[in-house]
Amino acid sequence: MPPKSLVDVLIIGAGPAGISCAAALARLHHTAIVFSSNKFRNEKSEHMHTVSTWDHRDPSEFRAASREDILARYNTICFEDVGIQTIERYHGRQALRLSETVTIYTHRNEALAEEIEAAKIASNPDVNSKCRSKIEICNYSIQKFIPNDDPSSGPTVFLDKSDGAGLGDHTHAFLLHKPVTEQANNLARQLGIELTEQGDIKVTAPFNETSVRGVFATGDCASMLKNVVGAMYSGTCAGAGVGSQIQGED
Repeated sequence: MPPKSLVDVLIIGAGPAGISCAAALARLHHTAIVFSSNKFRNEKSEHMHTVSTWDHRDPSEFRAASREDILARYNTICFEDVGIQTIERYHGRQALRLSETVTIYTHRNEALAEEIEAAKIASNPDVNSKCRSKIEICNYSIQKFIPNDDPSSGPTVFLDKSDGAGLGDHTHAFLLHKPVTEQANNLARQLGIELTEQGDIKVTAPFNETSVRGVFATGDCASMLKNVVGAMYSGTCAGAGVGSQIQGED
């Protein structure tokens, strides 16, 4: 049964794309309903290919197993086997969804603190000063993180007291960390391949060819979104592109 309360996302279609979208949202603790008419492009096919561990197997079994995995592990996603005939846009506005406060720890990175402060000032005018005031910037060193034994409370951040006398420790509902990634080797630079501002290899969709003809890059090294499914997708596209290029040169 679908939830009686509002959900974050409605997904129309329970094929590989819809199921993957639902899984990604579940990992982010969002709620979603997946609607499916159970009519699929490859419904008459008995085999699917280029999917690791599932090559030359029935796509209907893949969809069923994927759905079971999501339902067994996450309680924020539900499936409804009904087709959607009509849809209407909802016109409404939503206030900025933040907790009472959000603390950004820069670990004594003063340049980052100044950049964040400037971004707050230059933010969308629709975001009022009250919302902006909820964002706190802490530029002191982090000494350690301690998990909380109380499941209703999040981890505690201990600050280096030598950086700021009288500073208290902070307990939060949850912590987020987005580390900077870098290439594992120098091969791209050796070939003179163009990189993005984030340091990923710059590629051209859909086949993921780099700025050097005949050189393709796939997976984490060429994507801002680093995950297994994305790597599989880009690898499949590159394989098709490489094959097409080789055949065109024969």
